[in-house]
Order: sequence, then structure tokens, then C-alpha cells
Amino acid sequence: SNPFAALLQALKEINRPFLKVAMAYFFIMIGCYQIGIQLTPFMGADIYGGVNTPNPNDESTIIYQKGVSWAMLCNVVSCAVQFAFGFFQSKLCDLIGLKWVFLVLMTLLGVMYLLFFFVRNRYVYLIMNVPIGLAVVAYNNLPMAVVSLISPSEKLGANLALLNCFNVIGQQISNFGIGMGVAQIWPGKPGHLVGISCIFVFIGAILGFFIEVPDKNAVIDDEDDGIDDSESDDHPASL
Repeated sequence: SNPFAALLQALKEINRPFLKVAMAYFFIMIGCYQIGIQLTPFMGADIYGGVNTPNPNDESTIIYQKGVSWAMLCNVVSCAVQFAFGFFQSKLCDLIGLKWVFLVLMTLLGVMYLLFFFVRNRYVYLIMNVPIGLAVVAYNNLPMAVVSLISPSEKLGANLALLNCFNVIGQQISNFGIGMGVAQIWPGKPGHLVGISCIFVFIGAILGFFIEVPDKNAVIDDEDDGIDDSESDDHPASL
């Protein structure tokens, strides 16, 4: 079948539960895009005080590269946290609820971005990347999990593709609106671009409060009811 036709059909059939999680995801994607672009120049210029000149042997360039290396170390902390938290996120969601995990971690993410306006200690950024890493796991997985729960199996692929459209559009709004637009107000201030992004993360967190998460067991029971008893033993459990 035509994937574009399936995507258009999914857009026509968009429902309220999908729209709620998609809008939360959309604003989170606007907010989280800038840190991936601005962290290295922020560390090199703002924290270390270097300048990225064309001459690699220039003292200011060497200092700048040390800042870039520190930004990479911050990313290592974030990635290590993501790897570890991936094993426990589902259990935490079962314990306190998917929506509350999303809401709390997105709020923490917004606070971490806000601190880019004020914090100038490089070691603090290592600590800040712990909650940032936790939030990355949440916003990369939980919206998809909700869509998987609310979508019929035959429409799941199209709905996930539609959700990814909200991701891409949000990132491009951040790219042009913040990375090129707001950057004209704060030239040479990459940390400010990360900091101002907290507004969109907080909006996404607020919208996350209204996400409708169906009971996982109820979804499994509903699917099992439509299966012939002779085939039920071979049917894999749904999300």
C-alpha cells in the first residue's frame, strides 16, 4: 500500500487521545532540539572562554577544544544514564504510572535547561546531565508507548509515522525559530538558546498531564476477546 496514503488517512482519523500525546511530544521536541546543537559551542566559548578560530594551534582554539571535550564528557554521562534507566523505566511506569513518569521527568528537563542561563561551573553540568539523560529516555519512548496502546494493530504503523511527523516539525520549528530567529537577539550566546527552550519543555510537561493512558491489561484483554480460542495460545501479548 502507499505509505503516504496511509499517513494521510491516519491524519484524517486523528482522535483526541492521539492528539493529546502528539501535542505534548511536539512541544518537547521543540524544546529538546537546541541542546544537541548548542552544547559544544556553549562549553567551548561560554564556560571555557575559548574561541573557535581557523588556526588549530591558536591558544584560544585549544581552550575552545577543551570545552568541546567537556561537552562530550557531559554527553557520556547522559548516554550512560540513558542506558541504565532503559532497564528500569517500564517498572517505574508500572509503579507510579506512565503519565507521571513523563510529567516529572519533563519538568526536571525544563529546569535543567533553565539553569543554562545561570550555571557557569563545568562540573555542575555533569550532574545536570543525569536528569537530562532520564528525560531523553522518557520522551523517546513513552509517547510511542501511548500511541501503541491506543491504536488498533492495523493502524499502528501509520499512527507511529504520524507521531514522528510531530517530532520532525517540532525540531524544524526549533531550528528556524530559535536557532536562527532567537539567535539574532542573543548572538554568540548558545547557552541562552538552550535556556529559552525550557519554555516549550514546560508546555510539553503541562500537556503531558492531560495524556490519556489506557490500562495495559484492558488493552490485552480486548484484543484477546477478538481471537479464536484455538489460536489464543500462539498469540503474543500486546504492549
